[in-house]
Amino acid sequence: MTYEVYAFKIVFFFLPENSVTVSITLSAFLLGLGFSTLISKRLLRKKKLGYKKLLQLHFLLFSLLCIICFGALNLPASVINLLGNYPIEESQLLLGKGILIWLILFLPALLVGGFFPSLLSKEVDENDGSKNLNKVYFIDIIGGAIGSLFAGIYWIPVFGLGQTLYLIIILSVLCLLVLNAKNWLNYTPLLGFIFLFFQTQETKNKSELIPYYSEFGEVIFQEPSAYGVVTIGKKLDPNYSKIAKRLFINHRCMCSGTYNVSENELAENTLKSIKPEAKVVNIGLGCGYTANAIASSEKVDSLTIMEINPTVIKAFKEEFSHINDQILNNQKVTVTNKDGLEYILLNKKEKFDAIIVDIEEPGVIQSSLIYTDEYIKLASKQLNNGGVMAIWAIFGGDEYNKILYRTLKNTFPYVIFHSHHGNPQLYGSFEPFEKLVSQADSSWNDLDESYLNTINNRVLEKSYSIRGTFMLPDNYVDDRITQ
Repeated sequence: MTYEVYAFKIVFFFLPENSVTVSITLSAFLLGLGFSTLISKRLLRKKKLGYKKLLQLHFLLFSLLCIICFGALNLPASVINLLGNYPIEESQLLLGKGILIWLILFLPALLVGGFFPSLLSKEVDENDGSKNLNKVYFIDIIGGAIGSLFAGIYWIPVFGLGQTLYLIIILSVLCLLVLNAKNWLNYTPLLGFIFLFFQTQETKNKSELIPYYSEFGEVIFQEPSAYGVVTIGKKLDPNYSKIAKRLFINHRCMCSGTYNVSENELAENTLKSIKPEAKVVNIGLGCGYTANAIASSEKVDSLTIMEINPTVIKAFKEEFSHINDQILNNQKVTVTNKDGLEYILLNKKEKFDAIIVDIEEPGVIQSSLIYTDEYIKLASKQLNNGGVMAIWAIFGGDEYNKILYRTLKNTFPYVIFHSHHGNPQLYGSFEPFEKLVSQADSSWNDLDESYLNTINNRVLEKSYSIRGTFMLPDNYVDDRITQ
């Protein structure tokens, strides 16, 4: 069940959360269980395997599948991006996604789903009927519930998808050893293989950052997180002739201590557009410049900061809080380690005067959905009358800016586009802006649907190069970017 929660998380990165997606996930899971039960029963009837050997086989195959999945965490994104490069209909792309996601859910259920029915059959055969069936069934259900809750509430949010697979592999191997405690040495080759696999991954994780230390400068903070390695480095900024702190996630610079003009402008323009006593939510903490500018305003009564990465919050407290007026101690500020995407979607009764999006770029898997038409439409429903949705985005070029504008315009009748040194800022509202003037060309109002960024047509991610933006080498590997 821990794996199924992991798989569901992947599903919702690539398919909208609707009845179709729920149908795909349930059908894949249940059919996997059904076929697994059927195959297991046939193997037992033909006496090719005993109960114990069959149960061991389930865990062995499942462990190997998880190891394969670990090496292919970015496979769904790669396949879907590949499909998007061909001139196919949206319905065909959706079908391709559905088949891929169905397999991700079906295969593990097929490999391990027959375990429980086999265990029940063993109990019936060895104990003359159903003497302990209720107890076995209860233990199985309780274990599944605990696994699901533990994975969804704690492990995935804190440690991420890759570390969750680590946990699943370890638990599966432990089950194998328990089932064959007397002859556990038979699994020495498997244990050696898994040990080498873990060592290889650990070495890879440590060595990934080494070639880029010169970009970081003096490293004053560095910790791994579920969303990449968070680093703060100090280095001379030649444009300002001063030492600056910069925050990185892996090798992508998120913000700098010397350049924060566009973040401050995002806050100032939002403040010009909202009413007094405003209630504001800021998705993304980063270095805290946008949040500090918002919290410092007398027009704002409350500011809720949503930061998905707890390590970023820790890094901010240690290295950036003192240059941002200790904003996390401000009585009107609440900072929460939550996914801003899920927070907005789940708190449908809560309304805001401004929703500010100041996060990673759309080419990063945990951020990409926020830039889609579907999400913007849902978020817009959380705005009070006269409310504003403000988005800061990494620079990406003219086509990229047009897509951002067209996507926001599909929801809001009034959209302001502003750019500072190439970094676009967009503001959407259902009421006219009185104090902001748009820099968008008038022709942008006539852009067709090919410029609309949706879950099934992620043109925004294809319109710019994340590698070029951050000057990453061609051999750079990052499972969290979609390109």
